[in-house]
Amino acid sequence: MFAIISVNNNQVRIEPDKEYRFDLLEQKEGSITFDQVLLISDDKDNVTVGTPTIPDAKVEAEILGSMKEDKINVLKFHSKARYQRAFGSRAQKTLVKIKSIKQ
Repeated sequence: MFAIISVNNNQVRIEPDKEYRFDLLEQKEGSITFDQVLLISDDKDNVTVGTPTIPDAKVEAEILGSMKEDKINVLKFHSKARYQRAFGSRAQKTLVKIKSIKQ
């Protein structure tokens, strides 16, 4: 069984009992419910597609914590102009474990 949900304007394919990293969510700990379920498919090839979402469908999850991704280094360089600029960033993520998908 899997579902496609919308989290922070990103569509994510999820499965129960697996861990996922999402962009930083407002809620820091505890359980969370995702209401924007776009598609649900079970093991018997039954697919339910929302228009745009499926009413009364929910995905329950537990927030395990927040973390930072690895640093991404960026270098801007213009040849023959003596221009160099280096900077980096670390994206903040929320680690979430999916409990169940309810239709």
